Amino acid sequence: MTDSLEKAVGTGPMVTLGGREWKVRPLTVGDYLAFKSYIKSTRIRDFSAGVGKDMDSVDRVAVLTNITNTTIGAFELTQESESPEGLVYMLWRTMIKTDPAIKLEDVPDLLTEVERDELKQLADSLTKADEGGDASPPVEGTDSGGTS
Repeated sequence: MTDSLEKAVGTGPMVTLGGREWKVRPLTVGDYLAFKSYIKSTRIRDFSAGVGKDMDSVDRVAVLTNITNTTIGAFELTQESESPEGLVYMLWRTMIKTDPAIKLEDVPDLLTEVERDELKQLADSLTKADEGGDASPPVEGTDSGGTS
């Protein structure tokens, strides 16, 4: 399949991870929204397991409410998606099309053979809308990567 045809039908490259071929697809707005939810749930889990467990209930509720109600903007979403955990999450979102049963916690084991630069290059290719496209995640209140 040619690159332009792959882009037109919304398919991505084949990659080999853990000795298996995976068809990865371009990231969608839904993937970014799921990532926002993942970020918030991770923050809540980390807070609850860390300093939150030693706080009184009123303060704990206030902090959890703040975490829940805080908007994650495009800049923060981009930073989070470029972290090692973010790259794993975004790669997992593209891999579930090939294997809906794959779990997020399985992905790091598949990546042991992949060089960091290769993973970053793959992530960059998945976020590009087209060859000259905007690789930024969607902006709050818009339906696509920064457009209304």
